[in-house]
Amino acid sequence: SGEVTRFKWTTSDTTRSITIKVTTKAAVRVIDPRGCESPLSDTTSITVLPLPPAPVISAEGAITFCSRDVTDYTKENSVRLTASSSNDVTWNTGLVSKVLDAVKLSGQYSATAKDANGCVSPRSNVITVTVKESPSASAASVVKDGAFTLKASNFPDGTDYQWKYGSEVLTFVEESIKANRYGDYSARRKVVYSVPAPMNTLVCYTDYSKAYTFKEEPELKGLAIYPNPSNGLVTIETL
Repeated sequence: SGEVTRFKWTTSDTTRSITIKVTTKAAVRVIDPRGCESPLSDTTSITVLPLPPAPVISAEGAITFCSRDVTDYTKENSVRLTASSSNDVTWNTGLVSKVLDAVKLSGQYSATAKDANGCVSPRSNVITVTVKESPSASAASVVKDGAFTLKASNFPDGTDYQWKYGSEVLTFVEESIKANRYGDYSARRKVVYSVPAPMNTLVCYTDYSKAYTFKEEPELKGLAIYPNPSNGLVTIETL
């Protein structure tokens, strides 16, 4: 007559299969189309283990930085992330450790914890690391661009320049400068990036170019007048 077998669980459910989300015991009776009930089945005990708390991650340093150190281009910048948890920690990078050391790549970092029962916690807070490139000036150089003029040539895109005379940092920020001392000159270029608040902007630098040795030309005696011959308009440069 179309009637179907029904089920009567001790949990008050009536479907063939049930979902258990709490610690409990469950057994079932079967009711046939005539309304006859079977004996109660064996009882199954279900234990639902609590999830471990989510780890709390923190950064040991700035999370927005240039890829290279501002004062020493040979040094790569990074940040160390740590997770506070009494359980095993797995980062979203796949590393199983309470410490994510030497993070050098931009990205969002988070972690979960697993306890001795194999239960995995909710995901931790998220730390967003922003790393901006410190461009290479390997193709750049300082060239002579007049009797007493030096020019920063072939640098990556950027804003101001920073010049050095030997190890002395000069105040010049232009592409071309007037040299007033004989010796070694080098330059690097500033790059300004837009980054998330509260920093908003981040200043990075290229490495310094190879030094250019500016030497005295005895025939000039610290004074250059050119062109010679001229059409009446001449340029005078002094050291």
